[in-house]
Amino acid sequence: MEFYYDFLLPVNLEVIQYCNELPQGTIGKNVMFVDEAHPIDVLSKSIVLLTIPEDRNTNNNEGTGQKSEEWRKEFYKLYYGNWNTKIYDIGELKVGETFNDTLVIVQEIVKYLLKNDFIPIIIGGTQALTYAIYRAYDQLEQRVNITSVDAKFD
Repeated sequence: MEFYYDFLLPVNLEVIQYCNELPQGTIGKNVMFVDEAHPIDVLSKSIVLLTIPEDRNTNNNEGTGQKSEEWRKEFYKLYYGNWNTKIYDIGELKVGETFNDTLVIVQEIVKYLLKNDFIPIIIGGTQALTYAIYRAYDQLEQRVNITSVDAKFD
């Protein structure tokens, strides 16, 4: 299966080592870290995490998505629920040369994930990325339900 590894930075080794030291039952003990050496498997309804350190094209959002290692450590120490859903972490998006380049690759990655029956969870980036995520669903002519959490109303 072809994937967009050229556009992704794998999860920091420090985070992976942190997860190895977590107690059994935590999300960090159950997540699968994806890179070219450890490719993603197509498993129906699996969750895929992606962080995006994009803060261009916005006001007062400098640093959004810049602290993905801290976010991951906090998230991965939570305990896994009573479910069989797999969680993959595909790392961090390399932002494009321009903001529009980033929008295009976000749209393509999300479209790929949706076509392969994954549930994408995007962390970080600006609110402007929501439109690229929406367009990925729109191109597949699927019903769209998006939850967007922001620090403030704009």
